[in-house]
Amino acid sequence: MNCAESSSCILPIQQRAPKEGSKFKFPPLDGSKTILQLFDWHFVENADYPVFVFKPTTENELKYLYYRDIVPAIHEAGWFVANAARICLDDPSRSLDPVAIIATTDTITFCCTIVGLLRAGIPVVPIAPVNTAEAAAHLLTGTRSRYILVSQDPSSQKLAKSAVELISEEAERGRPQILDMPVYSDIFLKGGQIRRLPEMNFDLYGPAIYVHSSGSTSLPKPIIWTHAELLQTAATQCFGVDLRGEILGVQGLSMSHASGLNHTIPFLCVGGYIAATLSPEEACPVRTPDAVMQSFLDCRPTIVICVPSYLQAWSEAPKAVEFLKTLKAIGFGGGPLSKETGDWLVKEGVRLTLVFGSTEAGIVARYFPEVHHNDWEYFEINPHCAAEFAHVEGDLYELIIIKKPTQELPVINSTYNGVDAYCTSDLLQKHPTKPGFWRIYGRADDQITLVNGLKINAGPIESIVSRHPAVRASVMFGRAQRNMGILVFPKRIDADEASSDEGIHSKFRDLIWPTIQKLNESGPRHAHIFKEMILVASPSKPELMTEKGTVRRGATLSQYAEEIKKIYLDFETSSHAIVPAPPSWDFEGATEFVRSVVKHALGSLQSDDEDIFDVGCASLQAFWISNSILHAIGGSASTAPRNFIYQHRSVNQITRYVLDVVQGVRNSGLISIDRHKYLANYVERFSSGLRQTNGLKHGDVVIVTGTTGALGSYLLDLLVRSDEVERIYALNRASSGGVSLVKRQMAALETRGLDVQAATSRKVFLIEADFSKSTLGLSEEILQTVKSDVTHIIHNAWPVNFNLPLDSFLGPIAGVRALVDFALSSSRSKLPRLIFISSLGIFRNNTFSRERVPEDFIDDGRLVSEQGYSESKWISEQLLATSARHTALRPTILRMDQITGGINGAWNANEWFPALLRTSVTLGLLPILHGAAHWISLETAAAAVLQCRNSSADVLHITHPHPVDLSFIMNTIARELDISTCTYEEWITKLEARADDMMEMEDAQFLPALKAMDFFRSLKVSLNDEESDSNYVSGKAILESVALREMPGITEHDICKWIRYWKNTGLI
Repeated sequence: MNCAESSSCILPIQQRAPKEGSKFKFPPLDGSKTILQLFDWHFVENADYPVFVFKPTTENELKYLYYRDIVPAIHEAGWFVANAARICLDDPSRSLDPVAIIATTDTITFCCTIVGLLRAGIPVVPIAPVNTAEAAAHLLTGTRSRYILVSQDPSSQKLAKSAVELISEEAERGRPQILDMPVYSDIFLKGGQIRRLPEMNFDLYGPAIYVHSSGSTSLPKPIIWTHAELLQTAATQCFGVDLRGEILGVQGLSMSHASGLNHTIPFLCVGGYIAATLSPEEACPVRTPDAVMQSFLDCRPTIVICVPSYLQAWSEAPKAVEFLKTLKAIGFGGGPLSKETGDWLVKEGVRLTLVFGSTEAGIVARYFPEVHHNDWEYFEINPHCAAEFAHVEGDLYELIIIKKPTQELPVINSTYNGVDAYCTSDLLQKHPTKPGFWRIYGRADDQITLVNGLKINAGPIESIVSRHPAVRASVMFGRAQRNMGILVFPKRIDADEASSDEGIHSKFRDLIWPTIQKLNESGPRHAHIFKEMILVASPSKPELMTEKGTVRRGATLSQYAEEIKKIYLDFETSSHAIVPAPPSWDFEGATEFVRSVVKHALGSLQSDDEDIFDVGCASLQAFWISNSILHAIGGSASTAPRNFIYQHRSVNQITRYVLDVVQGVRNSGLISIDRHKYLANYVERFSSGLRQTNGLKHGDVVIVTGTTGALGSYLLDLLVRSDEVERIYALNRASSGGVSLVKRQMAALETRGLDVQAATSRKVFLIEADFSKSTLGLSEEILQTVKSDVTHIIHNAWPVNFNLPLDSFLGPIAGVRALVDFALSSSRSKLPRLIFISSLGIFRNNTFSRERVPEDFIDDGRLVSEQGYSESKWISEQLLATSARHTALRPTILRMDQITGGINGAWNANEWFPALLRTSVTLGLLPILHGAAHWISLETAAAAVLQCRNSSADVLHITHPHPVDLSFIMNTIARELDISTCTYEEWITKLEARADDMMEMEDAQFLPALKAMDFFRSLKVSLNDEESDSNYVSGKAILESVALREMPGITEHDICKWIRYWKNTGLI
């Protein structure tokens, strides 16, 4: 159908009145032209009107692109792809297969390429580069794409090639062919001449763009946007603020998603605004909050649109907030913005407004609405959107979008009052005082969130249970609980059972239990349903149904509130008997008991000698296993540490340990010889055979390890910015999940509020290393190159786990030896300096000495805390001491005091203090600690490391010269969180009591201190010792480091930054 012949898509849009100062001519939206033809219309009517603006990378002046520039580039892009794919464009009624795009290309080139393809009559399939290869292959085959345009960045290239390999060569159209995505210079040719594409008879209801869903619950689904829907989407922009002449910042939007497509194609074509973008001269720009904000500062948009995560990041940067306050409005969408952040930004004068819609149904909220200030969470429905509201309960309604002649729906999944509709599953809540205003409450898609934050999609589970021949309906429950339960409605209940709830429960549980067991075997562990958590409905309380014939979840669960409360109480009191203790504690009975406990936690085990940690036992499962065993052995458990499972790692080892404990023979697993000699054996093992080679002198280059960690990220950032450093080799372990080191490094920098561009600096070489190998896992070529260059080695990488035994750290110790050998084999005449990051905390063993820890090598291993982590650090220190005595190597050991959060408060949740705080929030009780806190911030710690890297000292203590009392920190936290306080001894006692009452594996997530109980017990003295400020000799490092000398004391502002970060990440 030629679009001029269409009448059903005529839009009820009146021409906007002329706007003072704007020369933009409003295009016709009567259905006579498609969006693609409107670009050609603009080439004639608005040739000198600006469309895009950006700051070139090599110029100071902004560059504007006008319709006279854009439209020729659109046509050129169509020819570029048609020629590359050898597609004939001669037939005006041609029907061509889609072309997919997997690219991180700049916005302007991406936009022109999509419009050019559509103008040529070729449908487009933008595929987000973050998809998996399986998802991309699914989209390629589902859309029957013949070609893929791929940008030159490695991630897009890898995804495209992997996806193509997954597609069978015998597929209907074979494997798609990979083509180069055009770059800016390919389509923006000098001279401005237009090489027009052949005319095309467009079918308004034919496919234009295949936009895919997020794929959060399954593989992403391709959703067709027709030419009519693009035109109608453009019309929705006309029911809001007049944007003609405004500069709209779209730098943070992805062209693979609906928001980026809408704001650069239909909205841009009709709105008359100028889109500010990142420079197209950089073919594959990296979009980060910092890069986008810098582009904002360059282009000075009047309005911006972004995702909430960017707002979150900018809210923590004062310079960014000052700019945001100058904007007329900030539209955000694509996810929730925390109320705390939104309220704070509005209070600071930032004008927030919600942009709400969906790929499946189009724009829902008025676009752009007026700013509602304190009501920033609320929106009005766009007059173009045919919205209906299905009442759920109270003031909650499910949003339903109705199909109408002027609003085609890309997806129809229901009918409403006999009309085709899309049920969004979005729950909206009415404004309490403003009619017509709504806010997004959540989703009605059956997700249940447990107390530990884990989510379960209840729908599939309920569907399977409800298909049991004896079940009429089922409803899962467990929101904010530690484990799931299910309410089951039997189809028929015998009359003699109706009077006996216990009879119904026991018989019916047995009847459906095999079905539940199958679900447990195939589902995630946190979604397991225990037999005791099956609640059988009473005949006197039938399920409440909706008009659609589904169970009214909220109302039904409300009428069973008491029964649900009781079933959890009964389960708590009986949960310790999930695996009953053996009748007698002989070897056979103990083995069977331990085996049953382990299998209950892990599901399966090949043999009793298998290391449980090698088959997926994580800390939560380890906690559950050890706690179950300690409960079973009762009073004898008082002699056993809760982390014994980390030293005894198989069924047989655990059984022997349990029998020793029961029989009163406590065996911690450590060899019963002099502890110093035991540790010294490892020093001798890793120190043998040290020798050095000498060679040529080269430039100043730094190896730094562990740069994806907290301190490592700051070290990399400072090294990149230092004029004294020419090159940086950043060595990190490979990712078990296959994520590239560049992406991991950028994510690490972004999380800590640092410039992600450091990861791609020309100074930086990111290298995946294996620290357990003598070659560090490097190729011979890289190894020799680095040996000839390196002047400094900063060894920061080290696994942090206070439960693991010494044997688990032999790899990292071997890594120290490998770095020593590397330094000694340097071809430089002057050996590189080796700086080893250690910790003051490893000397917390007060059994043998109360003397202050000297700022020197410590040869007595008995002073080391009895933890594998501390022992491994001491052995490494001794290895370096040995190398200093017997070779020309001059290592420096930097013993760090407690490091706190950085510039944005980011403090790793896995460290002991955040774990203490998370546990305290759960307990409702915070211990008030005493003594001097010589804690240092991340940025100061990193600066001190670099400033001390040329020190001649053997050992330096990096500690705060101006400590604050720990009670100041704890009282500030208590006030900010409104939490009760207690002594540390009371806190430990309450935690131990809580541990005795808890058995489920997931409990430890909200009580992380349970996973390191022995460590926290060992802190009793050091954290409450009011003389603790004299435990360490210090002073030499202060002479070396300006950052330490000038470091201000910890303030309430610092503490509030930590709290804010932990809240934003969901820790508290």
